[in-house]
Amino acid sequence: MNEYMDAVRLEGVCRSKNGCLYDVGFRVPKGTIMLLVGANGAGKTTTLNVLAGQYGIEQGTVYLFERPQSAEDPAERARMSVVFDTIPYGGSLNAEKVRRIFAGLYPQWNDEVYRGYLERFGLDEKKRIRDYSRGMQQKLQVACALSHNAELLVMDEPTANLDPGSREIILQCLMEYMQEGERSILVSTNMPGELDRYADGVTMIHDGRVVFSDEIDTILNAHGIVKCGPDEVSELDRADIVGIRHSRFNAEVMVRNREKVLTEHGNMAMDPATLDDILVFTNAYGKGAER
Repeated sequence: MNEYMDAVRLEGVCRSKNGCLYDVGFRVPKGTIMLLVGANGAGKTTTLNVLAGQYGIEQGTVYLFERPQSAEDPAERARMSVVFDTIPYGGSLNAEKVRRIFAGLYPQWNDEVYRGYLERFGLDEKKRIRDYSRGMQQKLQVACALSHNAELLVMDEPTANLDPGSREIILQCLMEYMQEGERSILVSTNMPGELDRYADGVTMIHDGRVVFSDEIDTILNAHGIVKCGPDEVSELDRADIVGIRHSRFNAEVMVRNREKVLTEHGNMAMDPATLDDILVFTNAYGKGAER
């Protein structure tokens, strides 16, 4: 494979319509899995559509494999696979007809690999796509994405329509894909709990802006949930607060600088935070906290 450091890099990307983005910047280093997390409407799908060349931008630069994105470079597109949250293939097609289309588009398309995934996913290649369930349609997209030796997978909620058993099969296929060592995945989700054990990094987007982008362990080690009385919330530095959840007798406060808060308020109880916790506090309880 070609030498490059980042499979994806966005710098100062702005878009003002049909999904707004404001100065979005992050990177997906080669050989890593990056989660793109955020609530519905945060800008995740817009970001992926920009990467896929479906949406234009007004400012900034998108780099794929260290080169500025180009809609005129079919070789660049062949190095990337995109899995959307809804299937983009015509409903009258079947898996066999999809195979013929993809085989003509991608020089490294592998029929044997593709048919192996169809069998593994339990997909009838003669059945029309419109007669597939949503979960089956999602599996077909994944089968196509994994069958032409792409270096980068860009995936929008790839397990959202799957039962638990099917989700585990898809996740196992992604881990097998990553065993080659230099492949990369960018996957968007609003439910990171089932994916964070596989990922290396996480980028959170909120209202079209990047909140943070770093290694998962770094983000989780920085955040914590303070348990305190309602009257103790005012003792905390507002700049450290992500969001506050009030109940009748106490409060839970998500903080983004756990060590600082523990040093300044050692008497307060502190629980570790998960990515799901961070999303919940940012989206549901963050409006009342000054930033």
